[in-house]
Amino acid sequence: GPRDDVMKLMIGSDLLIHPARSEPAGVVLIEAMFYGLPVLCSGACGHAGHIQQAGGGCVLPEPFEQSQLNRTLLEMLTAGELPSYGARARAYVEGIDVYGMPERAAELIEAVAAGKHQSS
Repeated sequence: GPRDDVMKLMIGSDLLIHPARSEPAGVVLIEAMFYGLPVLCSGACGHAGHIQQAGGGCVLPEPFEQSQLNRTLLEMLTAGELPSYGARARAYVEGIDVYGMPERAAELIEAVAAGKHQSS
């Protein structure tokens, strides 16, 4: 359920691992990027594309394989790249409007509904 200490958890972490099998949104990935936290996630996460675009971590290919997660995690932890992943993630989210998405979606829905209403 909801927590009020997510910021503290993320700031105190080295890496977010989210190997979801089914996750249409995965907003936690965007939150992690906001805090400069590198991400290791499955391709099933809805926002995994942002991780790839940002270079903010690694996205596992589908279908999920535990051995691939293990190898990728070991590589991420030993390669010394975690600070670079985190910096790229943080820079990426500074350039996108993460929190305006619901408002933009509502505006689009209202515009489409108005257009359909006017044409009938």
